[in-house]
Amino acid sequence: MTNNENNKTETVADRIKLARTEHLHLSQEALGNHGEVSKQAVSQWERGLTVPDGTPLWRIQEMTGLSVEWVLNGTGEIFVTSTHQYTPPSELRPIETFDTPEDLSSVDYVFVPQLSAKFSAGGGIVNHVDEIESKPPKAFLAEWIREVTTSPKHLMIFEVDGDSMSPRINHGDSLLVDTSRTEPENGKVYILRYGNEARVKRIHTNPIGGITLASDNNAPEYTDDVIAPPDMEHLQILGRVVWVGGTV
Repeated sequence: MTNNENNKTETVADRIKLARTEHLHLSQEALGNHGEVSKQAVSQWERGLTVPDGTPLWRIQEMTGLSVEWVLNGTGEIFVTSTHQYTPPSELRPIETFDTPEDLSSVDYVFVPQLSAKFSAGGGIVNHVDEIESKPPKAFLAEWIREVTTSPKHLMIFEVDGDSMSPRINHGDSLLVDTSRTEPENGKVYILRYGNEARVKRIHTNPIGGITLASDNNAPEYTDDVIAPPDMEHLQILGRVVWVGGTV
């Protein structure tokens, strides 16, 4: 590391910004996606307003090789191996085009069913069963699918309606959901039914029992819903969101 770089790595904030801009060449949003946090969270890290905990940093290390030890303590190499060089995903494999799913190999790809049912990132939405239709499946690399789930047959794709989960999840985005994962993990995003309303929310478990349904959007109209233990019988967790896709 050069003397100039040493001057830029005195704090955690300095090290994150240096790694992002001069080594990984990623935007704040892209780095946040690797850590499953928002662009605003990365911005706060780089301004020294907050210090990231281990969970997003370990995710970033898995995706890019950026060393957690170096980020937090300034010790060791920037990357987990000295020869590591981050390669954007688009350079790892040529893009394949196809007209129908039959054009792709079932060995290399997993075809995930897609339904017209929508989950509200807002006040809730009612899906009438007789109005839900199947849509053409989406193809995912089988190698990647094996990294996100042990149960590909339980994957389904749904659509987001509303913006209470922005900037991470936006109106019209597609959600890849593992319907086998219905036990709430603190801080993860799930599709669920509360009463008659279908929603997508981040779940926080409460020490005294019950859970909180939280929105990522900090706008004042999006308040958290605290579900007390006696009301848990009205909650049905339908699956955990493992991927989000949409237009820009």
